Amino acid sequence: MHKEKQIKAFRDEVLSLKCERESAREEARKSKELYKQLRRRTEDLEKIVKDQGKSDYGRAVQNPFDIISSLPLCLKRPAHGTLVPIAKKGVQLREYLLSRTDTQAYANTVLFLPGRFSWCTTARTYHHALAFGPTHTFNIQSRQWEKGTFMEPLYGQTREFFYEDKGDVFYSGTYRCIRLDNPIINWPEPGVQGLVPYIMAETALSEDFRNAPCSHAHKGTVSKLYREGVLKLECMGLQCVGFDKELYKHLVAQYQHNSPTKEKKRSASVEEDKARKRKKT
Repeated sequence: MHKEKQIKAFRDEVLSLKCERESAREEARKSKELYKQLRRRTEDLEKIVKDQGKSDYGRAVQNPFDIISSLPLCLKRPAHGTLVPIAKKGVQLREYLLSRTDTQAYANTVLFLPGRFSWCTTARTYHHALAFGPTHTFNIQSRQWEKGTFMEPLYGQTREFFYEDKGDVFYSGTYRCIRLDNPIINWPEPGVQGLVPYIMAETALSEDFRNAPCSHAHKGTVSKLYREGVLKLECMGLQCVGFDKELYKHLVAQYQHNSPTKEKKRSASVEEDKARKRKKT
């Protein structure tokens, strides 16, 4: 009887492994199909870009990092290294702001792009930045790539910008969203920090696609296409134009109230250093 149970268990395990193998094959097939569709779409887009480039022949294209780095610094913003955390990584920032009466008014002005922005180094510090989004998104219903509109609603807007760093979320200041003359670029060089191909791929896939059983394989495929320069990015400038001290004060106070004692001491120490620096100046 015990032997029969063992045999049945082995058979069930073999059947389970076969099912997993078939599932993996199906994911690979769908990923390969998506890759072919991407290639075809990319060839069409490259032809359009090439034709457009003929009319722009001879016109110099300036690096977007250089453009934004050359903007004047905002003197209202504290030095980057003195900023303290306002929340832990993974927080639903908009919902977090809505949960407090003293920050509710800011909930619809948030700009928070983990894995989709990079700092423009200015005078050996971080101040202005660049935001990135997919030029096209994949619609699972139509099985087609459609022009993305991630940046369009933001151009000309002023937003409260937040960023992640080493497990924490920080408030960076008030930023103006700037439309660049040549916003379509390839994936930046490996030395550029802040951009995550997998997150960009997730953004480029529709919500239905992101939740599909084979979504992990598709995200990996799209990530590779970004890194190889097959898929392009839309780039937007982020110029620091202010710093809301009241918002910052409320968020820091709430974070310190919710944080362990060690974290409170660290944040308080940074605040004391800032106060000493202000006295010296």
